[in-house]
Amino acid sequence: MIGLFGLLGGLFRRLLLLAVVLAALGGVLYYSHATSELPGEPGVLRSTGIVRMTPSLSGGPLLGLIPYTFETYTKLPEAHNWLLGPRGFGLVQARYEWSHAEQRWMPDLDFAARQADQVAARKSHAQGSIEDLLARLSDADPVVREVASKELRIRTGETHGYRYDAPESEREQAIARWRAWWQDPGNKARYGARRAVEVVDEVLEVLRRATGSDRDTSGTGR
Repeated sequence: MIGLFGLLGGLFRRLLLLAVVLAALGGVLYYSHATSELPGEPGVLRSTGIVRMTPSLSGGPLLGLIPYTFETYTKLPEAHNWLLGPRGFGLVQARYEWSHAEQRWMPDLDFAARQADQVAARKSHAQGSIEDLLARLSDADPVVREVASKELRIRTGETHGYRYDAPESEREQAIARWRAWWQDPGNKARYGARRAVEVVDEVLEVLRRATGSDRDTSGTGR
């Protein structure tokens, strides 16, 4: 009798393992099917992954049981996206979610509005002088630290080993290196002056748009 139970237990474990392998293989094949349906767009990057389901787009759980689906983002590789991490370049244009019910990618129509609000909030943390950005590296909000560190890297090309998500002691050491670098008169002259020119250019651009002086008034159409 004991031998029979052992045999049945071994058989059950093998069947369970086989079921897991088949489920994993089926998931891979289904994911491949979904990604094969993505339309090709020259010059556009895509980022695709698994996300917890949004029923309004996905049409319900897969097989009525699995509350996950796939999502993809399209983005322009030459633009800057304020929503991504320190290495996040490529402006996200749109978000799509795979519909199990319709077997096609559904556009997330509210994504653009959500992104606009988030971008506006994050871009505000990138404003100001180098001193302002250095001060934000110590902020309690990791989003503020992330955007400030990214903006410093964009403006100066430097990082000094700073990571916004590092332990506080490591961040403080990197901030000390940043401040020592900024005390160099050459760096202040170079990057402080550059920012001043950028601010003037931004103000002039706003004035041009406000007065409509950028419109063609010569009649030549050039």
